[in-house]
Amino acid sequence: MKSYRQNASDEVELKQGSLKQTFAVIVVLLLIPALGFLTALFVFTDINTSLLQQGLLPANDICDRFRLYDVLGEPVTADSQQWCSQVSRIVMLADVSMLAAIIGLLIPITYWFAVRYAGHDRTKIARIFPALTRGSIWLITVLVFLHGGILTYVIYIGESYLFETVHLFLVGVIGLGSLIAGIALIANAATLTGKLKMTAFGKRITVEEAPELFHLIDDIVKKLGSRSPNNIIVGIEPTFYVTSSKIILPDEKEPLVGETLYISTPLAKLMSRAELSAVLGHEFGHFRGDDTFYSMKFAPVYAGLGSSLRTLVASAEAGLLMQLSRIPAIILLLYLWNQFSLSTAAISRSRELEADKAGAEVSSSQALAHSLIKISLAIECWPEAIAALIRYKQKGSEIPEFGTIFKNTVSAAVRLADPDTILATVMDNEMVHPTDSHPSLRTRLNALSIPADVIPPDLFEFQAESSADLIPDCDAIEQELTKLIVNFEVLPDDKAFSHKGQFLELCYRLAAMIFNLSDHFDPQALRTVEGSGERLFENFDISEFRKWINRQEDWSDVVNFIAAVGQELSAEDKERLMTYLGIVANSDNHRLKEKNDMIHAISAILEPERIIEIDI
Repeated sequence: MKSYRQNASDEVELKQGSLKQTFAVIVVLLLIPALGFLTALFVFTDINTSLLQQGLLPANDICDRFRLYDVLGEPVTADSQQWCSQVSRIVMLADVSMLAAIIGLLIPITYWFAVRYAGHDRTKIARIFPALTRGSIWLITVLVFLHGGILTYVIYIGESYLFETVHLFLVGVIGLGSLIAGIALIANAATLTGKLKMTAFGKRITVEEAPELFHLIDDIVKKLGSRSPNNIIVGIEPTFYVTSSKIILPDEKEPLVGETLYISTPLAKLMSRAELSAVLGHEFGHFRGDDTFYSMKFAPVYAGLGSSLRTLVASAEAGLLMQLSRIPAIILLLYLWNQFSLSTAAISRSRELEADKAGAEVSSSQALAHSLIKISLAIECWPEAIAALIRYKQKGSEIPEFGTIFKNTVSAAVRLADPDTILATVMDNEMVHPTDSHPSLRTRLNALSIPADVIPPDLFEFQAESSADLIPDCDAIEQELTKLIVNFEVLPDDKAFSHKGQFLELCYRLAAMIFNLSDHFDPQALRTVEGSGERLFENFDISEFRKWINRQEDWSDVVNFIAAVGQELSAEDKERLMTYLGIVANSDNHRLKEKNDMIHAISAILEPERIIEIDI
């Protein structure tokens, strides 16, 4: 059975493949400019050949003479002027194609060298990439317009020159698609200059409201030689974090500024004071290491690339013709994202391990390990807790505070599985954080020298005296926040939630089965598959997908599940799923025939009356 290990050797392999990836991106970016240039060259050469056969001058010389005549006041016929205008547009097509090719070369090559120069130096990355990314996004916007113009005119001139007819609808659709995408990118790029903002469903508390909690925080800050946060928010999301982003709260008129600590009340109910101290020590360890400062430098890069990607793919349902001019830009943005990740991922993960040391320093390694396991369990139980909240809403019955719903969900999960099974489930989880990536739980426990086999069996039971006692009126706050979530209507309906979960599980399982057909494990191929999943499917969870990668399912295990879920899928969902499976199959060049056979078998179950063809 395959396992996923993202270690130093994998990183070396990813970097070695980076140059090939850069070359492949450049090839894609040059396709449309090359088409435009070759079209212009072909037409211009054909015109000059015809002129020379008639004993006339080349087209440029003729038009230069006509322009001179016009300057001297000599008469030039309207037909001659129109003919020269057509020649000028052909020359412009070649020039624009050359400009698009230069931009298409400039962006990825500059980014590639920037990544190599910055390496894993946080200062260099923070100094180079925010400005470089903003500039790249503006150039990509220009590139979308240029590619749209090139494609539009190539089709226009090609049809009129070769067939003496023009399908204006075809030309118009391609041009409109690039225009819409370009304008949307301009609007998006204009929003990337301000400080990053985050929305949190939480409540700010003061020292008067929670003196014991503030006293604990002061003690931890003094031990670490760190600094206190400007704001403390308690909320019901399954995470703890510190950030320097502006925070938007539902009951605050103005965003919170400065450094903010977020505390999860449902998780606090799971933890002892020693465990909460370890978690807070970890978070303030980020302050001590200036991690929030650098995160604020890195996060806008991810936000800019991510929002630009979403802008380009938002209208994917409009059809292939409207997407043609933006496909190279989408590929380029994904490339930039991957290149930036090469520099920042290792830094982010190493800083998390350093922050873990701070957490162990103010409490103990064991307390921090226990808290990390509990947070991982919360992440596992969170979707079911949200589903339970949705069911309360759909029934119209009185909704209890979310902390009670969460507690019941965790208790049920613990009753249904033994501790070893729970640990095995959460061991490869990565913690949720709004701006950073985290190592897996397994990696963090190993760094703390805490073996999983010494975890006490009663770890997952709720504390009789939990750290939530540090937050007066904790239940009332949770009730208030629960009403906020329901009233803000951020929850999907129960049917949609269930359908989405089953659809994603189907995607994970089928993609993992096809990926696991390969003869060897390829980290670059896995990254491609995961990145494509995040683009194609909302809420695609890489950690969840990797669990299925680590399993070895038989075809018989999933046939009935395909049939059951397939009945509820729309035609668009089926097409997206099959497109994704085709990407998975093509992620490497191993056992393509077996992968193709499996895809055809899946297609036959999903839609027996029409096999969905996917090129392998």
